Amino acid sequence: MQPAAHEEPPARQPNLRGIRRLSMVLAWCCIGFVALSPLVHVWLWATIEPATLAAQLGLPPTVVQGNTLATLDPWQRAFGALVTMVPVGLMIFALLRARRCFLLFAVGRFFEPGTVRALRGFAAGMFWSAIAALAIQPLLTGLFTLGSGSLHLALNLSPLSSLFVSGTVWVIAWVMARAVLLAQDHASIV
Repeated sequence: MQPAAHEEPPARQPNLRGIRRLSMVLAWCCIGFVALSPLVHVWLWATIEPATLAAQLGLPPTVVQGNTLATLDPWQRAFGALVTMVPVGLMIFALLRARRCFLLFAVGRFFEPGTVRALRGFAAGMFWSAIAALAIQPLLTGLFTLGSGSLHLALNLSPLSSLFVSGTVWVIAWVMARAVLLAQDHASIV
């Protein structure tokens, strides 16, 4: 019995069970991160010690010792949580797009326009989340060092690595989009 024209012979078909299973696990992990990220974010801002915040912002210990950050007022905590929710929200968008991509992988839809769109959405969400984090950090350091007599700025490398990863994923999605077009052209010829 000959395989259908659109199917590969059984000897050439790859075993995709592992990819499908892992993709489903990762799709569920995305949901977990989406659900927990805002809750953990708000909890961290409600409980963070000023010295820990200063260290995360890259501020010197003298800022805390100089009493600028000895305590955080409730408005500072609320403002910090609200402003930094922007990159968190963008990362949630990215995770939802990644989930969509994993769900498509889980059902064996690897090289389709919807898969490419989901992958591009993930890359875009990561990119804009990193840009927002880079833009917000000087705002926070300026706010929390206000009145200290000097302005301290620091650069966190985490958003820069996110920019690199998002660019890498974007290029992979771009290549996949070309592969989808080639596959569609090939299918129309055959």
